[in-house]
Amino acid sequence: MTRAGVAAAPREDIDPILAVVLGKKIEAIAKEMSLVLERTARSPLFQVKDFCTAVLDERARILSQEEGLPQMAYAIVHSLEHLIEFFGDDIGPGDIFIQNDPYYGGNHAPDTCIFMPVFVDGEIHFWGAAKGHLADLGSAVMGGYNPQATDIWQENFRIPPLRLYDRGTLRSDVWNLLAANTRLPHFVLGDIQASIGACRTGGLRLEALATEQGVGTLKDHLDFLLDATERRMRSELAQIPDGTYRSEVVYRCDDGTQSIDVTAKLAITVDGGHISVDYAGSSPQTPYYYNCAYGTTFAAVVAVVLMMVDPDLPHNDGVLRCIDVIVPEGSFLNCTFPSPCVQGNFTSSDVAGDSIFLALSEVLPDRVCAGWSRNESHMIKGLDPRTGERFYGPPLLANKGGAGATSENDGWSFIGLIACGGGYAANDYEMFEIQNPVRLAHHEYWCDSAGPGTYRGGLGIRIRYTLEAPETEVTTYGEDWAPAFGLFGGGQSSLNQYRVQTPGEDLKRLPPNTTSRFPAGTVIEADNAGGGGFGPPHQRDVETVRDDARNGFVSLEAAEGVFGVVVNPETFEIDHDATARRREELEHASLSA
Repeated sequence: MTRAGVAAAPREDIDPILAVVLGKKIEAIAKEMSLVLERTARSPLFQVKDFCTAVLDERARILSQEEGLPQMAYAIVHSLEHLIEFFGDDIGPGDIFIQNDPYYGGNHAPDTCIFMPVFVDGEIHFWGAAKGHLADLGSAVMGGYNPQATDIWQENFRIPPLRLYDRGTLRSDVWNLLAANTRLPHFVLGDIQASIGACRTGGLRLEALATEQGVGTLKDHLDFLLDATERRMRSELAQIPDGTYRSEVVYRCDDGTQSIDVTAKLAITVDGGHISVDYAGSSPQTPYYYNCAYGTTFAAVVAVVLMMVDPDLPHNDGVLRCIDVIVPEGSFLNCTFPSPCVQGNFTSSDVAGDSIFLALSEVLPDRVCAGWSRNESHMIKGLDPRTGERFYGPPLLANKGGAGATSENDGWSFIGLIACGGGYAANDYEMFEIQNPVRLAHHEYWCDSAGPGTYRGGLGIRIRYTLEAPETEVTTYGEDWAPAFGLFGGGQSSLNQYRVQTPGEDLKRLPPNTTSRFPAGTVIEADNAGGGGFGPPHQRDVETVRDDARNGFVSLEAAEGVFGVVVNPETFEIDHDATARRREELEHASLSA
């Protein structure tokens, strides 16, 4: 999608200081919406910020957003564009809309948008938006992750643009329809109500600001800010040498019995402050749920590109004008209706991060990351014997691997998938046990999970817990095949590993993309990998390696064998003579390779 325009020259009637103040006020509105949503939502997903909020104008341009998950935020534009096209002039004060359909601009279908138009002087000038992952909405499998799905109807209840409130009055027929299509009405309806409350809060603040400043003045100054952001973004991109840069990344779709490998072929063209990200030639869509809707791939690409520019840039429509995302229709990164695509959020996230960083690594070594942990996650659900009610638990303690290292820093540990940028939190230990019939045994950094390097990758984690319900359904999803790649001599990470041990049985692999039922007493173990390393490991600071070994981040064997630092196992003192010899050996081996 191309977003038109080159930023206009600044107007003489604009006060730049006022523009900045008004921009900060819009940012504060989006943030307040996020706080309302976080503090009034019901499900564990919303409580860890698996959502975003945004303020947009009548043309569906993002003015500001609060990114719980950036991958949701950027796709929200396409959903609103479809809604405006669908309803046209039939939008009035007090209307509130709901929408989740991936084929109407969305991400995967659990990510559900609430939109509210904001009228000033009888005209729409703004939209408040809240988008979050609903716990369960009509899937064949509770929670929506259905590895066996062969079309979208087996994944989630599709909601194209739909009016939920009509001129301020709740449409009870639509509300009842939503309630009838969830196994978890307390979570789902509560989260929808929280999203509505967030949009109403945003609407009130926008109306007050427009009244205070005058809607014309407000909008002119916000236009100025969008143009200023565009100029700043073009300046950032102009620092990349013009040219076309390529990469190929393989994603393995595996369910323990068969696998499909799909390849993302990327050509990034940089031209005078504009970037075109083109996946022409990528593999066709699959029959399974690994596919991505266009909005999902678009949002993942934007999130990754923004990781390589000034972090103080406002994330509004100005940045989107500088990025084209071209994805062939019918490919696994832009599947056609009615293909299943609920896993696409993770597929696109892994593919976008790997392909963009690899393509730009030679020309932009000081801005890219090594590879991030490929995502592997799971859901648990069933009947809670303590309450007799259904439970649904995404153990977010278990799906936050490590980030890739950079040219100057170690990767972040325990951060999660790349297109979310660490935006969502992990479960609180006690809340995890309160909300689900489980007993947590341990949760810790996983030694040697990160790719070694001059700067090592972020650490992954290891978790072990016991299921206490008579029967718990466990759905795994993601990938355990590809390690996070290293750059410029840095090493790759460990691999994701999931295991299960039912009572009286040995521990065995729990494959990704499966749904199984397990009895009480079953132990689930999940190891999520770290990120890739950057630079030769034997050039890492000696004292830092010693500290990593003492803290249990790397083993003594890896400290000596990979990093070339010989450490006394009892005192953790460094043997400097042996270290010098070992590092000379590693240097010689690297030059001979």
